[in-house]
Amino acid sequence: MNKAPERQVTLSQGEIVALKKAITYLKFECEEAGSLIFCGSTSINSAFDKLVANSDIKGEDVFYNRKNPKAEKLMLEKLNKEFIHEGNSEIEQIEQFEHSAIFMHPFKV
Repeated sequence: MNKAPERQVTLSQGEIVALKKAITYLKFECEEAGSLIFCGSTSINSAFDKLVANSDIKGEDVFYNRKNPKAEKLMLEKLNKEFIHEGNSEIEQIEQFEHSAIFMHPFKV
């Protein structure tokens, strides 16, 4: 698959912070199972990484380069809600989900 050409966009630090907050809310705070489609998006993960790389907030890379038990718990609840809806069995730990690294990004699993 061909990679789409990248475009340069200029954002203020306030816009970068707002977009990071929106993405982390959608992935790790929104309880709707429908948000899972965004949790597994490599495009959203890539955009988030670029936002962090261009952020003026010190230590942010260290913050995201670790496990986040609270985020894991919510992700597990969302996944299990969808699994049950689809007639599948629940998983007990996020590591049991084969795409956990993509869904939990930028946090470690």
